[in-house]
Amino acid sequence: MNIKWMDKIFDGPFTIRYWEPQKSPVIYSIMIKPDPKKAPTSFRILYFGRTSEISDTHFLQSHKKFDCWVNAAGSKDNLFVGFHPMPDSSSKEREKVTSELIDRYKPICNF
Repeated sequence: MNIKWMDKIFDGPFTIRYWEPQKSPVIYSIMIKPDPKKAPTSFRILYFGRTSEISDTHFLQSHKKFDCWVNAAGSKDNLFVGFHPMPDSSSKEREKVTSELIDRYKPICNF
């Protein structure tokens, strides 16, 4: 499954409890299902981030914005993550894409 934010395709969404570490540079998106019963395939973005790799499965749970994500989601069970691979990208390139996504969607946990 994939999800699209702007013109970027993100792998996922995966539950925050069950995701695979990413060994290459990515933009990641943290999402919730605003109404899982009525709209189980609808997602709302909470946060966009970037990294050169996420090899530690505790990366997301130890993130400085994790509490914001959980508060917005209501529980960890309603948190999802997606990854937009950017192999061979520079830090500046990932920063530019992340800034564009944040400017467009204004996710609450990026502020």
